Amino acid sequence: MSRKKKRTRKPTHRSNPGAPPGTLVSHHEGETSIQVIAYGKDNFETWDESDIVHIESKANGFDVVWVNVVGLSDVSIVQKFGAEFGIHQLTLEDIINVHQRAKFESFDNYDYVVTRMPRFQTQDDSGAIETEQLSIILLDKFVFTFQLVKTDCLDPVRRRIREKSGLIRQRGPDYLVYALIDSVIDHYFPILDRLGDRVADFDDALMNDDDTDDISVKQIHQVRRELLNLSRHVRPHREMIGRLLREPSGFSEKTRVFLGDCFDHILQLSESIDINREICSDLRSYHLALVGNRTNDVMKTLTIVSTIFIPLSFIAGLYGMNFDNMPELKWRYGYFAAIGAMIAVAGGLLLWFRKRGWFQS
Repeated sequence: MSRKKKRTRKPTHRSNPGAPPGTLVSHHEGETSIQVIAYGKDNFETWDESDIVHIESKANGFDVVWVNVVGLSDVSIVQKFGAEFGIHQLTLEDIINVHQRAKFESFDNYDYVVTRMPRFQTQDDSGAIETEQLSIILLDKFVFTFQLVKTDCLDPVRRRIREKSGLIRQRGPDYLVYALIDSVIDHYFPILDRLGDRVADFDDALMNDDDTDDISVKQIHQVRRELLNLSRHVRPHREMIGRLLREPSGFSEKTRVFLGDCFDHILQLSESIDINREICSDLRSYHLALVGNRTNDVMKTLTIVSTIFIPLSFIAGLYGMNFDNMPELKWRYGYFAAIGAMIAVAGGLLLWFRKRGWFQS
């Protein structure tokens, strides 16, 4: 029975094959909650909401209203958002099915942005990297966000709104969407730094011959695979932000300037990922070369020992045949002569090997 450990795959929930477009079927578990953050230049308020109809009436007097929906198990809540604010059925389907890549879609009355929030599976940042879909809808003064679990990377944005830090309280809802996208992209950098540190540790270890046993090709391949996974999620963000900069949308020209900064960050991420992946490939080849050289050294040592003992075995075998007509067997100094011949042969071979440079590492 094979004992190979199979790779565990995160289940991806999609609509059944052949289902009509816009079919809303949730495979998720847990409760669905709604948190609202409403603010303006001089006012700020946050509350939990259970009735979607009341959100619009409570939002009067605020410049921007951020409605964050956590948990996608209750399809009826998502459908109510679509009915109340005129959100297309295909957008609602993309919100429920959280396997979407980062993208941007513009509709008549709103803009729809999908981004993916990264995180490590384990608390010690040593496990695999996973991402969670964050769906963002920009509609007039409303910004709707939908996420599957409560854990996210948006606390810096919430803190800036609460503490009135930066420009976020002075700008419109499009700036809030930019801040959310920027926060997601910025959280890719610490993850990439951790992977880069591991690549640097591998590089330092391979430079010291004594430390090559501490790492393996499997470890290097694991980091390279995580970098590939990271690249798979980063590259669509570059396309998404590029479309936001080129195509007509609800983003003002002032906000597009900040989106250009996001685009620069995405380019930095992509370049760093490609560089680290290339280093991993070089380290893997270098590690295999070191293992091959070590094997060659062992084989060279065994070859030298075998070569020395071949003539010694011949001498010992020759005078161990015990024939009657072998004068050396009855010679008084025959034993010492045979030992001396063995020492001379071994010494001569060692000198010859040294002259040939076989003992050089």
